[in-house]
Amino acid sequence: MARIRPPLLHQWLLPLAVLLLAVFAVVGASAVQNAAPSAQVLLDGALARTKAENKAVFVDFYASWCGPCRQLDAFLNRPETKLLLDEHFVVVRITISERGAFAAQNNPGGDELMDRLGGPGGIPYYAALAPDGTRLASGTGFPWGRTGVDRFRDLLDAAAPRMTMAAKDEIASMLDDATGGLSTLAGRVTSPAGVPAAGASVTALVPHFANGVWQKLPSRRVQTDKDGYFVFDDIAPGSYWIVSEGTQPSTAAMPTFFGDSVREDEAARITLQPGQSVTALDVALRPASLTAIAGTVTTSAGSPGAGATVTLTSLDWSGRTYSTRTDPRGAFSFDRVLPGHYHAWATVPGDRPSRAERGFVRVDAADGESIAITTTPEPTLSGIVIMEDETLTDAERAALRIAAVRVDPVAGSASGSPRAALAAEGTFTIFGARGKRVLRVEQLPPGWVLKSVTLGEYDITDRPLDEPAGGSHDGVRVVITNQSGEIAGEVVDGSAAATSGAVIVFAADAAKLAYPSRFVRFAAVQPDGSFTVRGLPAADYLVTAVRTLDPNWQAPDVLDELREGATPVAVAGTQPASVTLTHR
Repeated sequence: MARIRPPLLHQWLLPLAVLLLAVFAVVGASAVQNAAPSAQVLLDGALARTKAENKAVFVDFYASWCGPCRQLDAFLNRPETKLLLDEHFVVVRITISERGAFAAQNNPGGDELMDRLGGPGGIPYYAALAPDGTRLASGTGFPWGRTGVDRFRDLLDAAAPRMTMAAKDEIASMLDDATGGLSTLAGRVTSPAGVPAAGASVTALVPHFANGVWQKLPSRRVQTDKDGYFVFDDIAPGSYWIVSEGTQPSTAAMPTFFGDSVREDEAARITLQPGQSVTALDVALRPASLTAIAGTVTTSAGSPGAGATVTLTSLDWSGRTYSTRTDPRGAFSFDRVLPGHYHAWATVPGDRPSRAERGFVRVDAADGESIAITTTPEPTLSGIVIMEDETLTDAERAALRIAAVRVDPVAGSASGSPRAALAAEGTFTIFGARGKRVLRVEQLPPGWVLKSVTLGEYDITDRPLDEPAGGSHDGVRVVITNQSGEIAGEVVDGSAAATSGAVIVFAADAAKLAYPSRFVRFAAVQPDGSFTVRGLPAADYLVTAVRTLDPNWQAPDVLDELREGATPVAVAGTQPASVTLTHR
C-alpha cells in the first residue's frame, strides 16, 4: 500500500476531512491494484478443505505468457482429468511473474510461497502438499514423455494413496495424448572407415522461423555409445534433420546429415508422426581434409585493418564457424578449416560507432584460398520520433528504442536489429543498418503503436529501405500514436469457457504479413475465457483460438493454414471489436 506523508505542520495545516478522503482514495486505489487474493490466503483455504475432505493440495504456479504453464493448466482443467484429480486433490493455481497490464493478476506472495515449497525459480512448478502443509512431491515443467509421466505417477503415488492403478493409468494415458504422442528417433553413426563412431556428437535440428526466414536450429544433442548408436527419447512429433559432427575435435570427418549430405539445404527431412518411432537413421560420416585460409583486411581509407575480427560462417551448415583477429598489418589466417563454402566477415572497430567498418567476401575452401577483404563504414539511419495526440512521460521516452529490422538476412551477417534510444529532442541515429531494413519502435507503453515511417515523400512503414549507398539515410520521420484498435472477447470450449490457450490475430490481406508484420498479434486466453489483443492498426483481420501456440506461429505459411475457420473482424479507429471464438 502506498505510504502517505502529510505535509509539515510549520508549512500548513491540512483539514482532517481532506486527509481522510485522501487516505480512502489511496486505500481504494491499492485495493484495485491488488485485487488478486494473496497466495497464502489461497493456500490456507485449500489446506482447510483438505482437512475436511481428506485430500491433498495440488499447487500449480502459473503465468499466462508461459507456454508450458498454459499447457499444464489446460491438462489439469480437462473434464476427464478434473474428474479423477478432484477426488484426491484440492487444486489451487498461484499466478506469478505476470508483466505489464497483466501484473494485477499476480497473487501477492506467490514467489515467496514457491521458494518455501522448494521451487527452482522457473515455471511451471507444481507441488503436492499434505493437509498440514508438508510437501509430499513436486515437479517442474510440463510432464513430457515417459520420464515426465513416470515422475507425475510418482507424485500420485506419494500424495494420492487411495487412487486406483486404473485411474493412474488413465491420467498417464491422457498425459501421453497431451504431449502429442512423444516417441523416439534413433540410429547409428559410422566413421569414414566404416566402423562404429563411438562418442560422436549427434544433433537433431528443427525448423524455426526467425528474422523472416525458416532456419534449421539445434533442438537436442546426444552422443553415440561405444557401438555408434544414438537415441533421442521422448521427442515431440514434427520435422527434423539429423547431423553428426563425429568426435570432437574431429580432423577426419565432415559434419554429415542423414541422407548422406554435407549441406543442410540438401539434408533429408524426417517427419515424425504422433507416437511414431523412427529407429534406422544411419549416418555414414564423410571424410574430410582440413585446409588453410589466409588473407588481409583493408579499410576504406586503404590502411591495414589491424585488430579486426574475422569470422568464417559456413554456407553448408550454420553450426560451423571459425573466428580470429588480424595482426598489425591487417593479416589473418585459419590453419585447420573444413572444406566447403563460407562467408568471410571482417569487422574493424572504431573509437565510436560511426567509425566502425565491415566487409565480407565469399570463400570456397576446397583447396585453400588467399582472400582480401575491404571494409566500408557502417551505414547510419537517423531521424525523429513524433508523438501524435499525447506525449509520453520522461521514463517512457527513455525506455523507447528504434530498431532497424533486417528483412534480407545473409548467412553470417548481422541479421539482428541495431537499436538507438531517443535524444532529448526526440531524434535518433542507428549505426550498422546494413541490407534491407524496416524501422520499428520497441518498448512502447500499452495502447501506443507505430503509425507511420516516412523518408521524404515516401512511406516506408512496411516497405524495406535499402542500405544507403552514400553511407546514411537522414530525415526519417517516425510517428507513434495512442489511437490504436483492439479486439476482445471470449473463447469457449464446448459449452464452457476455455481456461487456457491463445488467440491469434492476423491481417486478412496476405501482403500485410511479410516479416516483420505490424498486423500479427497474439494474446493468452485468461482463466475466465476472456482475451484482449491491443495495439492493432486499422485493417481487416482474421481471428482464431488455438489450444497450443505453435513456436513458429508468425510464419506466413503457418498463418495461412489458420485461415480456414478463422473469424473475420474489421478494426477501424479506437472502437474495440468484440468476438466469441471456439477452440480449434
